[in-house]
Amino acid sequence: MIFEIETDTTIPIYTQLTQQIKQAILNGQANIGETLPSVRSLASDLGVNMHTVNKAYNILVDEGILRKSQQGYSIQFNETLREAPNFRTEVQEQFKSVLIDGLIHGITFTQFQEWSQEIAEELNLSENESFNSN
Repeated sequence: MIFEIETDTTIPIYTQLTQQIKQAILNGQANIGETLPSVRSLASDLGVNMHTVNKAYNILVDEGILRKSQQGYSIQFNETLREAPNFRTEVQEQFKSVLIDGLIHGITFTQFQEWSQEIAEELNLSENESFNSN
């Protein structure tokens, strides 16, 4: 996995890193069970603070995407997370927040639909497909 951090954006580095790890999993560039670079190693490679990488990894642990062990952080997939009572609510709240931000800035619902389609195509998703159905 190769990570690219953009410094000329308002998106925090730890958020960029969490999204890139998730996308690598979706794209098959990272596999379940694979160990990620150590916090120290990745921080050094990216030229960022170790706490930033640690924060990104721990967010993914909290989301059930990574597992922390004595050997480091590895990718896992926990199907039960999707079935947790608050999962749907949390995802809907995140989506709602994005919609509100866009609408406030003049983005139309049609534009959101078009962008969603473009992103789905970029991720090679077909209708009703999810990560574990690949």
